[in-house]
Amino acid sequence: FTMEHLNGKSIREASLAAGVKQIASWLSKACLGLDYLHTQGWIHGDVKPENLMVVNGSMPSVKWFDLGMAQQAESLNKALLGGTRRFMAPEIEKGIIDFRSDIYSLGAVFFEILASHYLGEDIKFDSDSIAGQLDRMAHAGLHASLAELIASMTKWSMDERCSSVMIFNDVCANLNLRTEEDKKAQSYSAQPPYPFIIGRENLIRDFQETLDALLAGKAAPSSWLLTGEAGIGKSRLLEEFR
Repeated sequence: FTMEHLNGKSIREASLAAGVKQIASWLSKACLGLDYLHTQGWIHGDVKPENLMVVNGSMPSVKWFDLGMAQQAESLNKALLGGTRRFMAPEIEKGIIDFRSDIYSLGAVFFEILASHYLGEDIKFDSDSIAGQLDRMAHAGLHASLAELIASMTKWSMDERCSSVMIFNDVCANLNLRTEEDKKAQSYSAQPPYPFIIGRENLIRDFQETLDALLAGKAAPSSWLLTGEAGIGKSRLLEEFR
């Protein structure tokens, strides 16, 4: 068999000479690739800058590499769990992994690339350090909503982490950080084989039970207040419920 010849640089190396809008465009493309992998029921398991290549061309693309640690979510082998420690989700050390573990790792990649742009080389990786450095980056010019989203992607707790990488693309669209090429790209999340809202099944069930009781005349009308940080998945939870 033959393989495609790719001429490019890792996303870390390519980002050194790029502006924020171009970096956001590449990160947006990375989200599309990981989103597609997740909709097919696979967890990458080793998300890091070296596994993302910006490929040269008239319309630069971003390619994902190294699926050697990828596993199907429904048939995980815990003996194969691992990754690159700097970008590895904290729960993996406890033998736990799901799609949100990839989201943490991609958030850590985003953090490193943008921190290098705004802060230089002095970057630390732990929950408190990331939050503090994101505040510094926001003061240095990073859009506050991007800083909030990366903070949500890199939450130590899986249940507090944002539920989809595609939220990044939504934020970029709101900030006018997407190129015309990005706007034409389509998300593969329309018919995923897994729930949009991972880890929110109990809340969805409570919503459904309340609605069923209301429609059956067994409950009085009630109001629900849905709150949470930007990027945690409030809008997608409502989409899933509908």
